[in-house]
Amino acid sequence: MIKRKDLFKPTFQKLDQLGYDYRLSKTHITDPGYRTLNANLKGQAQAKVTFRLGGCSWKMEAARIFSGIFTVVINTILAALLLNYLERGRRLAKAVDTDYLTSVMSR
Repeated sequence: MIKRKDLFKPTFQKLDQLGYDYRLSKTHITDPGYRTLNANLKGQAQAKVTFRLGGCSWKMEAARIFSGIFTVVINTILAALLLNYLERGRRLAKAVDTDYLTSVMSR
């Protein structure tokens, strides 16, 4: 079982290194409202990414004071990091449901 803080820890570290403030929020399966899990962002976000993982909706928001091309580059990197983690989750789910030796579904 992967804990959510461990799953996103590298992303948080990169955002801290780049000087970003961020907020990670998620919904619960039974509650449609977002609850903040990890945040140091105060105010409005410059970039938002929403995705579904584990039956819940997740929202990552980030902000930085810099503007222009630098912001576009950093936002692109942020989106690439998040997509990488989503792909890891998909691969993990597939590995859990597939027998390693025979490649047959285990469920």
